[in-house]
Amino acid sequence: MEAPVTSRTWTAATLVALGASLFITLSTASNSREITALCLLSCVAAFTVLLLQHRYRRALLARTLCDQQRQQLQLALTCRTTSDGVVLNASSSFQELFPAGVPARIQDCFESPDVWPEIVQKVAAQDYLDCELSLRYGDVSVPARQRFWAIRDANGHIVEIEANILDLTAQKRLQDMLDKAGRELEQKNEEIQEHAAVMSRLRRQLEGDHRHNLEFLGAVGRQTRRPLVSLLQLAGATRGHSAATVTEASASARDILAWLDTIVEFATLETTRATPAREPFSLRQILDQVIDKVALAAERKPMDLGVIISHETPDLVLGDGPRLEQLLAALFEIAVACRDAGAVRLRVGLIAPEGPERRITFHLDMSGPGLPPAVLESPGNPLAGNQDRKISAIRLRLAIAQRIAEQSNANLTVHNQPGNGTQIEFSMPIVVQQNDAVARLDITPLQGISILVVEPAAASREAVTETLRGWGMTVATATSSEAALEQLRLARSEGRHFRIALIDFATPPGGGLPLVETVLDDATLPRVCPILVLPHSHRLWQNEPLLPGLPASLSKPLRDRELAAALLECLREEPQPAPTPRSRRVLVAEDDAVNRRIALRLIQRMGYEADGVTNGEEAVEALRLRPYGIVFMDCMMPVMDGFRATALIRALPGSARNVPIIALTAKALAGDRRRCLDAGMNDYLSKPFTYEDLRASIERWIDTPVPAGSLSG
Repeated sequence: MEAPVTSRTWTAATLVALGASLFITLSTASNSREITALCLLSCVAAFTVLLLQHRYRRALLARTLCDQQRQQLQLALTCRTTSDGVVLNASSSFQELFPAGVPARIQDCFESPDVWPEIVQKVAAQDYLDCELSLRYGDVSVPARQRFWAIRDANGHIVEIEANILDLTAQKRLQDMLDKAGRELEQKNEEIQEHAAVMSRLRRQLEGDHRHNLEFLGAVGRQTRRPLVSLLQLAGATRGHSAATVTEASASARDILAWLDTIVEFATLETTRATPAREPFSLRQILDQVIDKVALAAERKPMDLGVIISHETPDLVLGDGPRLEQLLAALFEIAVACRDAGAVRLRVGLIAPEGPERRITFHLDMSGPGLPPAVLESPGNPLAGNQDRKISAIRLRLAIAQRIAEQSNANLTVHNQPGNGTQIEFSMPIVVQQNDAVARLDITPLQGISILVVEPAAASREAVTETLRGWGMTVATATSSEAALEQLRLARSEGRHFRIALIDFATPPGGGLPLVETVLDDATLPRVCPILVLPHSHRLWQNEPLLPGLPASLSKPLRDRELAAALLECLREEPQPAPTPRSRRVLVAEDDAVNRRIALRLIQRMGYEADGVTNGEEAVEALRLRPYGIVFMDCMMPVMDGFRATALIRALPGSARNVPIIALTAKALAGDRRRCLDAGMNDYLSKPFTYEDLRASIERWIDTPVPAGSLSG
C-alpha cells in the first residue's frame, strides 16, 4: 500500500509553486499592471492549492478513522475456522486471551459449545449471522457479540467461517450502571415523596399543636380567673366579716397556687426530655413520703389507703427515684381527687427476681365507680373539651403521670371500668443495691411473736398484716372492739398469748382509745402491749402521753421503720434510759423579711424560743455561738445559700453538726429532695406552710437526733 501524502508535502509543493509563479512573473512582466495581475493570479492559484489541501486532509482523516476502526475491529477478536469449528488462524488479540494456547475448536471458547451447529446452519442459510453469546476465558465468563461471515469456494460451498467477536463487558457494565442509577432514582423519588408526606403530616401536627396550645392557654386563663374573682369579691367583703372572709380568701389563694403548681409541673415535663437518673434511693422511704402527702386529704373523704410490698422487693435500689416519687404522687392525687370515699391499694412487686437488673411493678387499684370517662378524653390536650374544674384538674394530673412514665420507661397503662373501679399499672427498671432497710434494725426478736391487728379499714389491714407476716410474726385480725376482745379472751382460754395489739384509733363502735383502756385495765384479759395507731390529722399527738401505760402510739401512714421500732420497744423488759434532752431553741434562716417574721411569730406561739438570720453565713455563725434543737433553712439566700450553709454546719465540731435541718423550698419538685439529701438536710417544708405544718415538723424533729443526710421517712 502506498504511503499517503502528508500535509507537509502539500505545503512544500504550494510554496514551490507560489515561488515559481512569482519568479516567472517578475522575469516576464513588462509593466506594473502586468505584475499586479500576475501577482493576483498567483495568489488565486495558491489559495486554490490550499483549499484542495484542506479537503484532501479531511478525506484522508475520515479514511484513516475508518481504517483504524476496521483495524481495531479486525484486531479485536478475529479468527477463521472451518465449518466444523476448527480454528485456522486468529488475530493477536484473540491469541492473547488464551495464554495456554487458542483452543483447537472455536466452540470451546463459548460458554455453551453445543450452539455451534446451529450457528453453522444459520450462516449457511444467509451468509451472515449477528448474535450474542457468552465467552469463557478460563474461569471467567463475559458477554460478547459475534458476527459470522461465510467464505465460499467457486462452487458455493462453505470452506471457511470468519468470526468477529466484540466484548460487551463495558457496555453491559454501563447498562447495569444505568439500570442501577434508574432504580436509585426511583428509590430517591419514593423517599422524597415519603419525606413530603412526613413534612405534610408534621405541618398538620404543628398546626394542631398550635391550636391545642391556644386552647390550653385559654383553659388555664379560665381556670385561674375563677378563684381570682372569688379573692377580689372576698377582699371587698372584709368589713364586719374578717375572720370568715380571710379563711375563704386563704382557701382560694391555695387553690390558685395548687393549680399554678400543676401547670408549671406539666409545662416543665413538656419542655424537658432529661435522661432517666440512676442514683441510689430507698423505695419504702419514697412510698412513705408520697402517702404522707395525700393522707390528710384522703382522711377527710374518708378514704382508706394501703400499700402492700411483696417480701422479695428490695428497699435500697439504683434508679430514677425523683421521677418515681413524682409519678406515684400524681397517681395518688388522682385517686384521692376523683372519689369521695372508698379504698386505694398499691401493690409493689418485683419482676425477674434473679440478677441485679430488674423491674419493680406498681399496681394501683381504686375501688368504686372508676375514673369519669371525660378524664381519658383528648390525652394530647388535657384541658380541651370539658371545662369542669374537677375533671380538668384530674386530666392534667393524668397527663403529668403519662409524661413522667414516657420519660422514665415506665410502661404505664390505665384500665378503667366505669362502675367497677380503675387499675393503673406501671413498672420501672432498677438495679438492686441491698435488701430491706428494716432488716438493719435487727427485727429477729419479732419472729414468732403473736400480734393482734385491730383495723376496720380493709386496705390498711391487708397492708400491715402482710408486712408483719413478712417479718415472721403470727398475725390475727379484728375489725371492731368486740371482735378484738373476743380474740383476746379466746386466746387466753386456748393457752395462746398475744404479746402486742396494734389498735386503730377509729375502731368501732367507741373508738380505739377506749379499747386500749380496756386492754390495760381489765384484769380478766391477758397482759398485752397495746400500740395505738392515730389518724394522720392527729399526728401531733404521736409523742404525747395519751394514756398511762401506753408504751407507744403511731400515726398513719404507718412507716416500716417506725412500726418495727414500736414493736421492738414493746418487747423490751427493761426500760431504756431517756436520751439527753436537746435544746428547744429554733433557728430560722430566711432572707425574706416577711416570711422570716411570720415563721418566728408562729414558732413563738408554740412556746419555743426562736432566732432569725438572713443568710447561710449568719446561720453557720449562730450555730457556733449557741446550741439549737432545729434549723429551718431557706435554700435560696444571698451571700451563702442553704445548701452551702448545711455542708458547713455538718463539718462543725461537737453536737452542732447533728442538728436537724429542715429545708424551706418554694415548691418540692422532683429532684429537690435529692439535692437536700446530698447537702446533708433531714427534711423539707414547702412554702407557703401552715401553722400545723410548721408545728408537725418541729414536733417530729426537735427531740429526734437523726444522723446527717437522712431524709424523713
